[in-house]
Amino acid sequence: DGTLISPNEVFSLNQTVGERTQARGYRTTIVFKNGYKVAGIGGGVSQVTGTIFNAALLAGLPIVTYRTHSRPVAYIPIGRDATVAWNQFDMKFRNNTPAPIFVDYKIRGSRATATLFGKKVPGRKVSIRVIATNIGPREKKAQLYRTIRQNGKVVQKQRMGTSHYKWNQADWEAD
Repeated sequence: DGTLISPNEVFSLNQTVGERTQARGYRTTIVFKNGYKVAGIGGGVSQVTGTIFNAALLAGLPIVTYRTHSRPVAYIPIGRDATVAWNQFDMKFRNNTPAPIFVDYKIRGSRATATLFGKKVPGRKVSIRVIATNIGPREKKAQLYRTIRQNGKVVQKQRMGTSHYKWNQADWEAD
C-alpha cells in the first residue's frame, strides 16, 4: 500500500515487501513447496502477490515475470494466482504508461483488494480468461489469456502463461 511506480519502472513484489523473516514480524505457517504443505515463513504473502498480479493484468500492464503455485489456492481462481519466494522467484510488472501508478492495497477480514491508480486510457477494456484442464485426480493445467480492446476493437491478444498444478494425495485429503 502506498507504493508509487514511475513511468517505465518495474514493480517487484519481493523488492517492495522485502525478505520474509521472523525478525521482520513474519510467522511460521503453512506454505506450499513442490505440491506439499510444509512449515515456512511468509505464508499469506502469495495472496498479496496474486491480488496485485490480477490488478496489473486487468490494467493491461506488461507482466515481466510471475509464477503460479504448485497447487490450486482457495482465494483466487485457478490460473490467476501468483506466488513469490525470496531469492527464488518474483512477480514483476512494468509501468508502460506516461504517468506514475499508485498502489492502494487494503485488507478487510480475509478479503484483499489491490487498486492501481494512474492515467486511464479512454475506450480501453481489458479481459482475462483461463482455460483449465484436469489431467488427473490431483493434477491440472491452466492457460491464462488476456485480451485488450480499444474502442471495441481487439488490439492485443496474449497468452500470459501456463500453470501446472500437481499435489500430493495424502496432503490434499488432509485439508
